[in-house]
Amino acid sequence: MKRFRFYVPGEDGRPMQFPPEGPFWITGSSDTHTIVVAYSPDLETLTSTGRWPDAEDIDDGGEQDIIFTDRFGKPDWWPT
Repeated sequence: MKRFRFYVPGEDGRPMQFPPEGPFWITGSSDTHTIVVAYSPDLETLTSTGRWPDAEDIDDGGEQDIIFTDRFGKPDWWPT
């Protein structure tokens, strides 16, 4: 999976359809955008109509193992 960091307009950083292919976290916000970190197989999947089609300023962190930390904990919905 690739790890992406990006902005979405508004206050809701969740994907359009749930669940996504990888875990995601809302890491911050501004007056106009929400900051999201998400794992996805590729940019096309990340920005598809079912995920985050309005993603902006996307930083592709490349292929990474999914690792959970204190800051990026395992979501309850993510399988073990």
